[in-house]
Amino acid sequence: MVPSLTRLDRLGYPYYFLFTLNDYPAELEPHLPLLVERINTFLEISGQVGPHRIIWRYDPIVLSTITTASYHQIRFERLCRAMSGHTARVIVSALDFYRKTARRLEQLRDRGIIFERTSAKEIETARLLLQLSEIAASYRIELQSCAEEPELAINGVKPGACIDPSLIDYLASLRRSHSQVEATLTRASEYKKDNGQRAQCLCVESKDIGAFDTCLHGCRYCYATNSDSVARRRFATHDPSSPTLWTPS
Repeated sequence: MVPSLTRLDRLGYPYYFLFTLNDYPAELEPHLPLLVERINTFLEISGQVGPHRIIWRYDPIVLSTITTASYHQIRFERLCRAMSGHTARVIVSALDFYRKTARRLEQLRDRGIIFERTSAKEIETARLLLQLSEIAASYRIELQSCAEEPELAINGVKPGACIDPSLIDYLASLRRSHSQVEATLTRASEYKKDNGQRAQCLCVESKDIGAFDTCLHGCRYCYATNSDSVARRRFATHDPSSPTLWTPS
């Protein structure tokens, strides 16, 4: 995407990035580029589009025998230090144990890795999210939760929207004349919640151009890949000149 950003800007498209950046062991994220490479990519994009147009996702938060609460505190703080000044927001959420996700994680039991089935509303996880929020704030990064229980807001963790109408309208307004700005910024209330998402999701209606079983990263917590072998076959037939990511034959 990076080489195409100047073209998108020239054509007048308002856009922003959601960039997932965790620091998990290879057992959970086996085929990702090195962490330093991913951080450098993040910083490169931020340098080109600005810190308000790239949102960091530290997501999902996986609690296990090798990724404990203290593990997250230490790794998250290091990432905040690297991200400071390069993003204004980080979005977090607790792991959802979808059937396919649970099956993939269960395969690691033979390696002695046990996963905690906790939700964000449970005391230990809620405490961790608050601690992460305080760490982020110390680096001038606002932490928001994704599709979590509203009780978290009472405990200091603000609910957020990945497809955020206020941010979309703000970015669009920057490209319009001053006479249009006020009208643009009042449009956020006109957007409808995306009813295809979970009850606590605050995202507005949007079109997802992704496709299941197309990613080769093999992250164990992923809900978008059901079969690694299917993903490899689909990846092999990907046509970079096609208007779609993958088309059934």
